[in-house]
Amino acid sequence: MPSRPVRLALALALAGCGFAPTATPGDSSIGHDTTVQLDGGGAGDARVVADYDHDGIPDDVDLCPHIANPQNPDTDGDGVGDDCDPRPGQIDRRVYWSSFDNPLEINSWLGIGAWSVQSGEAVQGSSGHTTSYLQVPIVVNRAYVATSLVAGTLNGNPPTVGIRVTTTSGNQYGCAFFRAMGTIHTTASTNTTMNAIGSWSTNDITGHAYRVTEDLSTPTSTNGCAFVDTSSTIHLTSAYAGGETAPAGHVEMTTIDATATYEYLFIVDTAPS
Repeated sequence: MPSRPVRLALALALAGCGFAPTATPGDSSIGHDTTVQLDGGGAGDARVVADYDHDGIPDDVDLCPHIANPQNPDTDGDGVGDDCDPRPGQIDRRVYWSSFDNPLEINSWLGIGAWSVQSGEAVQGSSGHTTSYLQVPIVVNRAYVATSLVAGTLNGNPPTVGIRVTTTSGNQYGCAFFRAMGTIHTTASTNTTMNAIGSWSTNDITGHAYRVTEDLSTPTSTNGCAFVDTSSTIHLTSAYAGGETAPAGHVEMTTIDATATYEYLFIVDTAPS
């Protein structure tokens, strides 16, 4: 995997508006591990196959494309691999995966900020004193979300980087890093409740790749967040905030007064219709 160089309250009242994020002209390169496979069409007729997690299983058939699982097990047969299934033994549904290799992918997404897709990353490149978000145009029931992100510039107090689910009524549930009084903290929040997990041990997240997961998979009033520094295996996990019934809504990548890059987005619907 290539090396990659949200404010204390995540419950933001954003006035959503549509926009077309900027694609990088000519940026059609595959930014992650790839293999070339013959497609049976004849000599020289091959296709480039992305394999984000380097486990030998192409992303389009990998049941956990962001976690190396060369055996690709799926014990409950729901299409979500055992290694990334939030509810083993129950029927879930994978609704979205991307390692952002298509520079045009986010052009129809809803959002605010200077978002683009560059070399296999979704990039929010504006560090002005504003809130930015990019919303996947899919409504998900009790979402389970995983991403890998790298914080860039952290301005203001407190700047924030993370993920969240915003309901159709505007309630927000998030998992984020934020900086307050010079120290990096992590938080799990619902629309009315926030659980500040505590100081991140390194007190600096800039330039590190972090795997962040948000788990709204249970029908109870909790939002579970986990944070792992993939370069040092330091992690904070099983942190929950409660307050409302876990919602259906849209997944968003979010920043406040900060730049960031997101390497992938993996979304599971845990209450499929």
